[in-house]
Amino acid sequence: MKELRDIVEAARRRAGEPLALATIVATRGSTYRRPGAHMLIAADGSTVGAVSGGCLEREVIEKGLEVLETGRSAVVEYDTTEPDDVIFGSGLGCRGIVRLLLEPLSPPWLEFAAATLERHVPGVAALALAGSEGPLPRLFVRLEGSADGSTADPGLIEAARARLAKGRSGLETLPGPGGEVFFEVLRPAPRLFVFGAGYDSVPLVRLGRELGLPVTVVDHRPAFAVPERFPEADAVLLLRPDEVAAALPLSPWSAAVLMTHSYSQDLGLLEALLPSPVPYLGLLGPKDRSLDILAAIERNGAAIGAAERARIKSPVGLDLGAETPEQIALAILAEVQAVFAGHSGGALSRREGPIHQPHATIGA
Repeated sequence: MKELRDIVEAARRRAGEPLALATIVATRGSTYRRPGAHMLIAADGSTVGAVSGGCLEREVIEKGLEVLETGRSAVVEYDTTEPDDVIFGSGLGCRGIVRLLLEPLSPPWLEFAAATLERHVPGVAALALAGSEGPLPRLFVRLEGSADGSTADPGLIEAARARLAKGRSGLETLPGPGGEVFFEVLRPAPRLFVFGAGYDSVPLVRLGRELGLPVTVVDHRPAFAVPERFPEADAVLLLRPDEVAAALPLSPWSAAVLMTHSYSQDLGLLEALLPSPVPYLGLLGPKDRSLDILAAIERNGAAIGAAERARIKSPVGLDLGAETPEQIALAILAEVQAVFAGHSGGALSRREGPIHQPHATIGA
């Protein structure tokens, strides 16, 4: 979600300027980006975000400038399925078809995207593509069920909620006057809570922030819980384990990594975090240590079922052969990405079938 955050921040910085937004609404075959990918285009030709690996950007910028000049939205399609296809003098190797919507940046969409990031709650934006030259009928549906926009069609609201439950953006053809509708699922990046402010937490915080994750560092030691040690962190908090549950906004869009190097602290923290809805609980250290901690929690009276144990990742991180703090940070964040994307984290070369989960595709 770093791209979405960057686009929202850039649009706010350039408030009052004409801006265009390019959005992938459907794909077929192998493509570098998937539905929901964005590129913001300014009148001076500068951009934020990307809709391909670089092969389509020049043409998309030109189309975006046309949209800014005319004020009319447009849907364009790029076909790179031919092996010898050459565009702008460069052969394209993706072998797929990409359909893009280019439109003047919509203030309601920008507000909805910003609210998704700030409130840390997913939502879905529905855009009816029929008559794309004029203002697009829009609907915004939030996770808690509220809906607003320039259309209030009950069938569209129901379809938007179903798409939000699936968790993936895609194009659908609805019966009746709905026609083609692009459902864009907007999800905030998971909050990363790093428990332990030791030297090995520094690269984890830095890399997490580079990936676009809001990062909070928590430690019980005043000498360590110092904001200057973690300039990339959104917050550095001085908390004891028994204060964590009440003080932190723990949610299903959070990841917690315990790296205090203290058995008693990890024990108290895990006791506090297990009842929370956090789906990723990473625990630094060998497996025997984590099993000892879990046994101690059960002796204290808590029942730990299979679902709770599955949330605990210990040893934390993917098996990358990591040794240094930087390598360990990479392994941890790779596992966080896999968990929130619903993937196994294995080698792509050994994956059977497509890399990405299915989306609504062109011609489907």
